[in-house]
Amino acid sequence: MKKVTSFPVSVSDTATPTAPHIDKEILPQVGQEFMQLEHDEILRRLKGLEALIAQLEAGKSMASQITSSIDGMLEHTRSHFLCEEDSMKRFHYLPRGSHKAEHEEFLTEMNAALDQWKTSQNLSALKLYFLVQVPAWFMQHLNSTDLVTSRFLAQQRHFTYK
Repeated sequence: MKKVTSFPVSVSDTATPTAPHIDKEILPQVGQEFMQLEHDEILRRLKGLEALIAQLEAGKSMASQITSSIDGMLEHTRSHFLCEEDSMKRFHYLPRGSHKAEHEEFLTEMNAALDQWKTSQNLSALKLYFLVQVPAWFMQHLNSTDLVTSRFLAQQRHFTYK
């Protein structure tokens, strides 16, 4: 087992776990349409990245397409997190600091994974991070932090997303 130093994953040179498949039907419904639409988009982007990785492994895709896909996912995720954080701030959601900290840690890891991909082209590390760790984090975050936040937002009498 070799240690990947750019972000916290251990990668075997001979085997990479397969991605946990998340279908839209099992995606947690958090109750706020603006959040749900963004979560659906993240899922779409993860599935697109998975398809590009499979194409690269079959010799039908280029690494630059994967880089572009991750860049887009990172930008979308950053924008989504900012929208959530703005809503939490506007409605004085007290645990917003810890929610935002989860976002920041995730973005730091995703940036590190992208940087490592750009420099090493280590497909095993890329697959482990984006097809295993990201979906696991995503489901955990939706089922806990986002669910609680969306319930709080739903209780606000005049909540409208702009």
